[in-house]
This record gives sequence, structure tokens and C-alpha cells, in this order.
Amino acid sequence: MKKWCYLLGVAVLAVVLVLIFHGRTQTHAISGCCMERSSYNAQWYRSGRSFVDCQEANRRDRDNIFHPQGLVWWDVNCR
Repeated sequence: MKKWCYLLGVAVLAVVLVLIFHGRTQTHAISGCCMERSSYNAQWYRSGRSFVDCQEANRRDRDNIFHPQGLVWWDVNCR
């Protein structure tokens, strides 16, 4: 009986650890919102694009998508 409890505990712990580490890489990159502006002097606005669409639009800027520079960036805090 003790072996079954031990094995069940180890199995549950393994599943929890896998979910935690898998979730870390998946959700942190895509949580937030896409911010755009029409020119470098214009105000930022939420465009409603998905992360993948935001990345595609950011390719013309050739900058880091997670920094507010250029015309498109991904705001992880979604201000």
C-alpha cells in the first residue's frame, strides 16, 4: 500500500512539474496585446491582433517586438 501511495505521489508531482514548465514557455510569450501607431510621433493604440499577426506586422520594423519602438510592438502588460 505504501508503494502505491509513493508511486502515485511521484506521478502527480511529475505531471505538475511538466505542466508548470510547459506553461511557462507557452503563455508568457503570448500574453498581452499588440500595440500599433501610424507614425513615430503618433500615440499607441491596441490593434486587437494576435501575437502571430503582431509579429508579422513587426517584421517591417526589424526591431524587438517586446520594446515600444518602431510602429508595432507587443505589450506584455497590455497598458
